[in-house]
Amino acid sequence: KGGGMWESIFGGGKEEQSSTSTSLSSSSKKKKKKSDDTANEEVKQNRQGVLNLFTLLSTRYTSMEEKQQLAILFSLISKPELQPVKEIKGLLGEIDNGTIAEIQLEVEDVLGDSDISR
Repeated sequence: KGGGMWESIFGGGKEEQSSTSTSLSSSSKKKKKKSDDTANEEVKQNRQGVLNLFTLLSTRYTSMEEKQQLAILFSLISKPELQPVKEIKGLLGEIDNGTIAEIQLEVEDVLGDSDISR
């Protein structure tokens, strides 16, 4: 038979090889799960960093032009999971400065008379 050194290094028999490949398979699954968890944690940290920067800059730059530039700046972030969409919408709402001047409601009676005063 010979090759004792190779047998001791590579397991020797087919049974031992299959158990080795099974343990490698489960080991690679654990590594993949761990790398997925690490990637998710990294995305969370990166997103929090973007939000921190947004908060810092938006408290520092408060004029309408500066807010517009901040909205443009943060909309250029290429990864959608990092882009602060709600915060950008908030800035755009502040820039728009829309107000409601008047609300008119028409009330119709069940029978269709619109002249009924309430």
